[in-house]
Amino acid sequence: MWIAVILTPLQIVLGDLHGRNTLAYQPIKVARWKATGKTRRGQPLVIFAWPDVAGSATRMSLRFRISAV
Repeated sequence: MWIAVILTPLQIVLGDLHGRNTLAYQPIKVARWKATGKTRRGQPLVIFAWPDVAGSATRMSLRFRISAV
């Protein structure tokens, strides 16, 4: 139990740092994770997507727009 108490916050921090580093140096990779080929402002949060790799498009997706308050 103590290992989980220690490693869970560490995993959250390291995962966030890895994601921020990837966004800074490899934005196209992050765009692919989000099931789109383009990086742009106001990109929706994609929960589920069915990508068409050959056509470089997304056939079906569940997306949410998140606006800054």
